[in-house]
Amino acid sequence: MTASAVNQLAYDPNVQYVVPIDGNGGSLGTPSFTAAWIDGYNKTAGTRDLSNNFLPCWDDLTDWRITPLPAQAAYYHDFTGDPNNNSDSGTGVGNQANYTKVVIGPAEEQNFAIWFSYYRNRLLAMKSAAGRAFADPTLGGRVRIAQQTMWGYNGSKSTKTNISLMKLFGKENDLDAVAKQNRVDFFTWLHALQNTGGTPLPYSMWKAGEYYRDIENVDGVPSNMTPVNNP
Repeated sequence: MTASAVNQLAYDPNVQYVVPIDGNGGSLGTPSFTAAWIDGYNKTAGTRDLSNNFLPCWDDLTDWRITPLPAQAAYYHDFTGDPNNNSDSGTGVGNQANYTKVVIGPAEEQNFAIWFSYYRNRLLAMKSAAGRAFADPTLGGRVRIAQQTMWGYNGSKSTKTNISLMKLFGKENDLDAVAKQNRVDFFTWLHALQNTGGTPLPYSMWKAGEYYRDIENVDGVPSNMTPVNNP
């Protein structure tokens, strides 16, 4: 679980983790190793002292093992086996002899804290990766974006969201106030997402296809030709 060679979400000492930005291009904040945000996108969730209170659990930070691990100084594992070998012996990923525990040293504390607050699980990694992609300054003023959630906003099936209208994606300091606000609104929407519920990929892809076919008002699919900002 804590070796990046067999779990790509685990901390990788060879990666320089980057603090994400908001819709205005400002940093979301650099966490402290002794007070790292449990959720960098929801700082009210609290902090964790990684120098003595780390658990290798990605979501709610609860260890559900029969014999839970004790909270301890942050660490990861180096894996020296074959990541394609699923056996419990030899070079297999199930052979504990192939793992070496590495406690985080002073030189890695900041990088580890950023990973913990912004990249340690799928939801955090998705927000950080998508945010970095849309932060590309060459996108501003050149593209239009629309978004939807697959299950429903923040995991509630009863709030199944329709595809939003296509809007011009502004630059960080766009002179077009509406386009700039579209950018801020997109990042606000992205950073507030939660991931409970199901993953109806075929339905979501169908809905996106209907959007581009310009089939208006079919199960929440707006017309992609509906006048929006700067048509």
